[in-house]
Amino acid sequence: MSIDLLVEAIHASPIRLSLCICGAGAGVIRRLTRVPECSRTLIEANVLYHRCSTQAALDGLPRHIVSADAARRLAQHAFHKSRDIAFAEAREQLQQLPQLTSTLPRLPQDLLFGVGATSAIKTSRSRHSRDEAHVCIWGGAVNLLEDVSDQSGGSPAMLGEVRHYYMEMPDWLSRAEQDEQVELMVLHAIARIAESCIPADTEVVSKGTHTDGQRSYPRAVFQALLPSAGENTAACGEGVSVSRSSPGLPIVTGSVRLCSMPSESAPESVCLNPSGEVRLALQNVLSAGTSATAPDGSVQDVCALWNIHGELRCSGIPPYPEDARNVAAAVIDHQQESGYDRSAVPAGSRKVIRLLYPGSFNPLHYGHTELVLAATRVLLQQEQQNVEQMALPALIEVTYEIAVKAVDKGVIEVDDLVQRVRQFLHRGERVAVTTATLFVAKARLFPGHGFLIGIDTAVRVLDPKHYSRNEDAAEAEAAMVEALTRDIASRGCYFVVGGRKMSDATGWQELSLLRIPESVRHLFVGIPATEFRVDVSSTELRAQRNRRGAERRTLGN
Repeated sequence: MSIDLLVEAIHASPIRLSLCICGAGAGVIRRLTRVPECSRTLIEANVLYHRCSTQAALDGLPRHIVSADAARRLAQHAFHKSRDIAFAEAREQLQQLPQLTSTLPRLPQDLLFGVGATSAIKTSRSRHSRDEAHVCIWGGAVNLLEDVSDQSGGSPAMLGEVRHYYMEMPDWLSRAEQDEQVELMVLHAIARIAESCIPADTEVVSKGTHTDGQRSYPRAVFQALLPSAGENTAACGEGVSVSRSSPGLPIVTGSVRLCSMPSESAPESVCLNPSGEVRLALQNVLSAGTSATAPDGSVQDVCALWNIHGELRCSGIPPYPEDARNVAAAVIDHQQESGYDRSAVPAGSRKVIRLLYPGSFNPLHYGHTELVLAATRVLLQQEQQNVEQMALPALIEVTYEIAVKAVDKGVIEVDDLVQRVRQFLHRGERVAVTTATLFVAKARLFPGHGFLIGIDTAVRVLDPKHYSRNEDAAEAEAAMVEALTRDIASRGCYFVVGGRKMSDATGWQELSLLRIPESVRHLFVGIPATEFRVDVSSTELRAQRNRRGAERRTLGN
């Protein structure tokens, strides 16, 4: 049975998908597009080869690029591409509904998927890892009309599934043969998901666009790439015989097949609609609270993070991956790279300066965004003074962070959190919701980050009474220095401090006016008033918003 016949059956199935391939296997795109009706199936295809390309696509790199975790991220990213394009299509159709009185949108519910693949095949470079391939499928049925029209964020969760496929590449295959095996593995995963979306008692029928009319495909076509039971897979792949007179040059006889059966994981449930996913993640963080404990009995900090693409990173909800930087590994990396010297950077790399901006953001306003811009300017200016002229300019990565329970405040309700998170998702900003009330917990979750804070918070951080009950000022200060060194500096963290107009007679205050012990002075970077001075607060904006709401209600009556 030819591969083209399998691809015809895939195109005749109801699935739509996007591909995100890192490394080998890009030829699967050609296999899909050379068969007519590919536009029914393929939404978008991306091939990532350079490290920086992968980092940009995933908004960070996993610990190992060739891994099940990386394939999962790639599939998640591809699914988001499919969903975004399908939503845009549905919005366009909804706008045309008044003119199209008798026509509904093409598919109120779409079977949308993302396919991610990452692999390591034979290379001329020295490499310790084995030749292997990981493929992941992420998706399911998405009700486009319900989510497009939903404005409250209260849609019920639309559940899909995630499946992983793995295959170790035989050493006797050449690089070209291994690359082809990755192609077939991706195509097999697509075939499996297409088969699962077709009722068990039916066959796939084409849309009737063939010159010879409709065409039916038996369900067995979806197993076409699997190795035959009688094939000697120890010598060669199914359908591939190797010429012993010309080592490494295969002669393809018959149909090309996988040389071995890829392993397939049990499906994991996943939420597919954005509003349901946000609510699920926030409920997970709220239910964990500060009572969550790690296996060793210590307090476990819980975090749900959305990257700039709106893709969820959350260790507490399978199958979502953790944030791009593993916490323990990030500390080691930071120690090895710079010894906590923020000016250091590995040779040939573009430095990334990571900022965490804690706050309530109720609402997010221009005072917040202006402070981020000012901090970016100050840190880049500082960076330019410390690096060589020819070095690439550093990148600034900002993550806004909302703690579900702030000091001296109650727990934020889930509906309120949903609205706050949506502010950032609409802007394409990184946002994290955590149980980390204290900076020591934030440093555990976000090592190597600068904490962007206001001067009022800096005053509390530098108040010795928060670190010791000792009435001796010198001993209390020593306890403060020890705590900041142990809990903040040891994790590569520091503070970036913006000024603020105080409510009392003090007026405008900034870091230069505070007394900071010399031994921890390097942990504080001040933003001068020449760079940032915005006299606005969330409290004032909420009061204005409430007054406008009251006025509208009065006029309405």
